[in-house]
Amino acid sequence: MKRWSNLYTLLVSLLFFTIFTFSGLYFFSDNALLISFLFICCVLFGFYVSELLKNILFNKKMKTLPVSFNLEKEKELLYDSLFENNSDGILVVDTKGRVIDGNPAIVKLSGYSIEEFKEIELSSFVVQEDLEKKFNHTYKALGGLPQEYSISVINKAGDKLYVLIKMVPIIVNEEVVGLFEIIKDVTESKKLEEMMYRSDQLNAIGQLAAGIAHEIRNPLTSLKGFVQLSKKELPNEYVNIMEEELERINQIVGEFLFLSKPQKVTFVSKNLKNIVVDVVNFIQPEALLKNVEIQSKYDRDVFDINCEENQLKQVFINVLKNAIEAMPNGGKIYINIKKGKNFISMKIKDEGIGIPKEILDKIGKPFYTTKQTGTGLGILVCQRIIDSHGGTFIIESEVGKGTTVEILFPLLEKSTIETNGIRKDFHTT
Repeated sequence: MKRWSNLYTLLVSLLFFTIFTFSGLYFFSDNALLISFLFICCVLFGFYVSELLKNILFNKKMKTLPVSFNLEKEKELLYDSLFENNSDGILVVDTKGRVIDGNPAIVKLSGYSIEEFKEIELSSFVVQEDLEKKFNHTYKALGGLPQEYSISVINKAGDKLYVLIKMVPIIVNEEVVGLFEIIKDVTESKKLEEMMYRSDQLNAIGQLAAGIAHEIRNPLTSLKGFVQLSKKELPNEYVNIMEEELERINQIVGEFLFLSKPQKVTFVSKNLKNIVVDVVNFIQPEALLKNVEIQSKYDRDVFDINCEENQLKQVFINVLKNAIEAMPNGGKIYINIKKGKNFISMKIKDEGIGIPKEILDKIGKPFYTTKQTGTGLGILVCQRIIDSHGGTFIIESEVGKGTTVEILFPLLEKSTIETNGIRKDFHTT
């Protein structure tokens, strides 16, 4: 930079030298002493003008730059900027847990204004099972020890968020007078982590299932054959029991095999409403026997999706059977299909006893079941089928009010619907 500055000074000096020298030669060509004097003056004047111009340009440039040279003196401005412009939510609370201040990020994260924060207890945002953790870390932070922990909270819209909280004690005169709570939303990261964990679980179960299923299926075939041969020699009651139990074992083996290896399926454009109507007609007699009424409601739009019809029927039958079993004294099942912006939503809601939260969190985990004769694989298989269709399988429940299963399917592109003959082979894993 200095080299260019010196070159600039030299060029300006030469410019003035040229101007004044030629002017002197033109007007005072006979006076050598005067020409020499003019030469010295023009060089000095050129240096003076060049330095003056540099100072003017430098000052103008500095006015357009941030006042960085004052930052050391303006530490309060630094901290204010860090507080106001931080992408993580920050709360300032006193030793009694009352909110003193907060930044714009915490307002965006929670949906509450700072004034609303000041009127309500912070613990009211925390889910019940994480309250003790919150209190324990707050107690340690008030003792002067910085804390870092993760909990689940509920925002103003009622959404559950998973957040990472850092507690930093505010110490004045060696005394803790409050806390900074720095709150980061890690909900999406948590979901991704759970998906990866679930994928690892499925892979492990698949490898285990492959070995078990093949080892069981071979003797199972022999047992079925001997039961058929023994029908004439054994009472019908015993034969029926054996056939039912063997069929149940065969069903479990089938679920194992579904989880253990990729299934080659052909995805075809189908009308979701028609598939659901077929399933309802199939399961209606069983529902009527148990005093259960199935009510369906559909939007008028065409519900075409890219799917493997038999797999979806397996999912819907499984969900509807669970809903019927959840109402031993009868009730109603509501099926609602509607079109969203980028998806088709199908909801199946029952009026059963509902599922406690501690159990709901375990639904879909391998081999976990609340049924005496269950395998713990039914919902897992349903989730895997819906995943292979690019959809989402969601279970919500409230004790005493019933359970809702929502299945989201991606919309089929219009060009694919119009051809109605496009077929694609996929391997579901």
